[in-house]
This record gives sequence, structure tokens and C-alpha cells, in this order.
Amino acid sequence: MSDLDRRLRRDGLTLGGFALAGFAADYLLNVVLSRLLDAHAFGDYRVASSFATLLAIVVALGGERLAPKVLSTHFAGGHAAEVWEYLRFFLRSILGLSAIVIVGTWTLAVWSVGPSVDQHHALIWLVAAVPLVAAGELFSKALLAAGHPTRAAAPWRLGFPLALVGAVAILQWAGGSVSLHEALGATIAVLLALGTVQWLQLRRLALPRLQRAISFRTPRSWLAV
Repeated sequence: MSDLDRRLRRDGLTLGGFALAGFAADYLLNVVLSRLLDAHAFGDYRVASSFATLLAIVVALGGERLAPKVLSTHFAGGHAAEVWEYLRFFLRSILGLSAIVIVGTWTLAVWSVGPSVDQHHALIWLVAAVPLVAAGELFSKALLAAGHPTRAAAPWRLGFPLALVGAVAILQWAGGSVSLHEALGATIAVLLALGTVQWLQLRRLALPRLQRAISFRTPRSWLAV
């Protein structure tokens, strides 16, 4: 068995293990939230979460799915500038499209419901998490392309549900109860923290040096794929 085959097998087993453990962690998170929130609030939270996840896939433009294929050769060759060019393009796309999505969601909400905050659905708050989810997935796939499957998968498959369980448990202990808005705020805070951690891991590993590679600017070919 070649070194590449052994690496692919090892990475596959690692990701499979995190997928199974992540399923259990997600189940625990849902159980905890369903106990701390009333049925209506829990339903609103799940709808808002699904809404944000779907929009994150849209604003990412497929960049996170293509990252392992495009970036693996550049990581292997030490082409840090090309890695940064790729991340830079899709991060700018994520931020720009997320701004449009957030403004559009708020505009439609105010137009249909009115300016009263209490009357709005939870999704108008969790839409702020769209760029965090999309960027976090991009960072995760970049770490996977660099040959770090544990650092790629652990924060999102295990870290997010377990950290959110811890956050809402602290809120419950401190205040005696957890409101829907507190759960939404905790979700956004955990997403921001995990995304920051993965970005710092990329920087610590000196994977994307923040320098331009003008000749490598091929966003049309990336989007076409």
C-alpha cells in the first residue's frame, strides 16, 4: 500500500469516526435544547438553524466543496500565496453575498411583520450566522486539504454541539432558564469562536501567507467546477 493510500485510508477512518461521534453530540444538543426551551421556541430554533445552514451553502458558491481538490496540490507544493488567493476570493464572496442575504431577510421581515422585534421569527437573528457557517466550512476544508483531518473535523462535528451544550447549561445555571434569544446568541458566539480558532490554526501552520498571486486568479474556473 502506497503512502497516499495509507493517508487516504487514515483520513477516511478519522472523518468517519468524527461523523459518528458528531451524530451523538448533535443528538445530545437537541435533547438539551428541547428540555431547556419550550416546544414552540425549540421548533423556531430548528427552523432558524436549518435556514442559516441552507443559506451558508448558497453564499459559499461551492468553494468549500472544491477546496480539497484545488488546495491539496498547492499545500503539498508549498504554494502558500495560491492558497491565500483561493481563500481570499471565496471569503470575499461569502461576506458580500451574506450581506445581501442579511439585508434582504431583514427588509422582508420588516415589510411583512413590522419593526417590532418581538414579532419577528428567530431566523432574522440567526441569519447573522450565515457568513460564520460558510467561512468555518471553508476553513475546515482547507485544513483537510492540508492533511489535518482532525483539526478540520473536530471543531464542527464535536466542538460546536458540545460547546453549545456547555454554553446553554451555563446560561441555565446563571439565570434559572434559557430563552430562545439567549440560545440564538450562544449559537452565534460559538460559531464565531470556532471559526476564529480554525483561522488561527491556519495562520499558525503558516498555510496561507497573506500575499497575492495575481497570475493564479482563476475564479471563473473555480465557479465553473
